[in-house]
Amino acid sequence: PDLSSTTTVNVSVIDENDNVPLFASSYSETIAENTRASWELQVNATDEDSTSNGELTFSIAAGNTGGDFVINSTSGLVTIRNALDYERTAYYNMTLLVRDNGRLDSFSSTTSLYVTVVDLNDNTPLFQPAEINVTASEVTPLYRTIARI
Repeated sequence: PDLSSTTTVNVSVIDENDNVPLFASSYSETIAENTRASWELQVNATDEDSTSNGELTFSIAAGNTGGDFVINSTSGLVTIRNALDYERTAYYNMTLLVRDNGRLDSFSSTTSLYVTVVDLNDNTPLFQPAEINVTASEVTPLYRTIARI
């Protein structure tokens, strides 16, 4: 007679950090200068790993002139830290980085955030130099140019 026996075997599969986090897209925004608290941009990335291997950390890796923007490292929400000024910086070409929190190895990827700052009429015109002295003879004909400003 054949003899047999059965038992239950439990197998636990441990996630390997074998997927690279990926941004959903690149981003392009147009923002009026002097904008601050009212603007925000949610950037999105995914990682198919689980546990800490799939947890993501966001950062701005390059192009953040003057530190004018900040990104929430956990949520990926980009906001303005300093009021934008077209005369100081007319555009930003930032590199956004997402990194997974892999236990042994960590993977990352990047995307672009291009921001165009719209110039507003926020500066008073000034004469340069501030004072101009012109001397003209009393016999100077009408409509003759005596100075160029």
